[in-house]
Amino acid sequence: MIKINLLPPEIVEERKRKAVHRKILSVVVAVVVALALGFGVLFAATLQVRNDIQALETERAAVEAEVATYQPYVQLQNQVNNKNELLQSAMGTQVKWRETLGSLGLHIPDNVWLNNVSLSMGDEEGTLLVRGETFDHPSTAGWITALSEMPGIADVRTSFSAEEGEEFVRFEMRAVVDAVELFDPLAERGE
Repeated sequence: MIKINLLPPEIVEERKRKAVHRKILSVVVAVVVALALGFGVLFAATLQVRNDIQALETERAAVEAEVATYQPYVQLQNQVNNKNELLQSAMGTQVKWRETLGSLGLHIPDNVWLNNVSLSMGDEEGTLLVRGETFDHPSTAGWITALSEMPGIADVRTSFSAEEGEEFVRFEMRAVVDAVELFDPLAERGE
């Protein structure tokens, strides 16, 4: 079948040009619609974020108002904490003297006599100084062993152990009293 076109070529060209214009116009309209939709979605998201921010600001104001009602209690707790710290620094550290001396009395061997017992307290640990007499050096060694096994006593060492006459051996021992605890009046009352 043969096609015969009776239209002049100018009209055919005009129709082709209009078809191309329609396609370009369709693409431009589609792009404009897509941009408008994107703008609309972003605008709606912006409004939603603004609403969320406003709700959070309202909630924050309510929480701040509630916190303000508790402010006197916070100040009171801070005062209690400050006074407790002051009390602890004033009381310093406290050694369990009664327990230490009681344990010392229970562990003295029968053949050892004490002439002087001195307990002193440093910043973090106490010092025990014991002077006494016994019959022989092995008794002094036994006393050192007994002291080393006592709870709360550490680093036992002999300053000297010397014979005095023919009957007695004089000795001096030092030890660290590590039964130290910080003074906490609230813990003593069970709070």
